[in-house]
Amino acid sequence: MKIRPAGDTIVFHALQPTQATPYKEVGKAYRIAGAQVTTGQDTARLQPIDFVGERPLSPGRLTYVLSFHENLTTTLVMTLEKGP
Repeated sequence: MKIRPAGDTIVFHALQPTQATPYKEVGKAYRIAGAQVTTGQDTARLQPIDFVGERPLSPGRLTYVLSFHENLTTTLVMTLEKGP
């Protein structure tokens, strides 16, 4: 899995369903981010086209929560949550 909050690419390997990762420090992050998840033969991507109108998030612990669904189509959904 790869997450790209704004220029930095963070790679996580072999995550299981419901598994969380440790926090990673990045220089800047936005509410939206690019993401790529691969499972088996399927790869799903979220690719923001631009960040026009977006402002960097305030410093703090934030979590991008990804939901990967395999039905008739492969769907990747991202939400942003405040951390502890």
